[in-house]
Amino acid sequence: MNAVAERSRTIRPLTREEIPLCFPSGLSFYAEVSLPGRFSAQHFQGSWERFYDLDMGVIIGLWEGDAYIGGIGGILAPNPNTGDLTAVECFWYILPSHRGARKGIRLIEAFEKWAKGKGASQLIMVFVHGRKDSQLDRLYERMGFRVLETNYVKEI
Repeated sequence: MNAVAERSRTIRPLTREEIPLCFPSGLSFYAEVSLPGRFSAQHFQGSWERFYDLDMGVIIGLWEGDAYIGGIGGILAPNPNTGDLTAVECFWYILPSHRGARKGIRLIEAFEKWAKGKGASQLIMVFVHGRKDSQLDRLYERMGFRVLETNYVKEI
């Protein structure tokens, strides 16, 4: 995938060595949406290194100048019911001070392009419930997504 530059913004896949650039965003995401558990930089790095080694995952980063300000990460797997290769978003986050101007949409588009290039026929985006607005619902629908499932989580 080629880097896409827009003004001083760049969107491109992270290299395996750049994975630690995501740590501040991971901490910020967990704090912002009150996810269960605790973000573990060590586990995050190990997981994504394995996904990269198996050529089954990507983190597409968003930079302003040389500063990483967010990204989208996803993995590929066959749908266990149909066998269709499916790309599943694992995270999509832009630091709050850098949101707007279609940056998030461009990340989704780059992820979709990556997934198609790998032969995926389905793309699954996650929606974190509990947000105070439905802008994300409307965005996904405008981009051609439809609601398929709702997940519930309980800490035990």
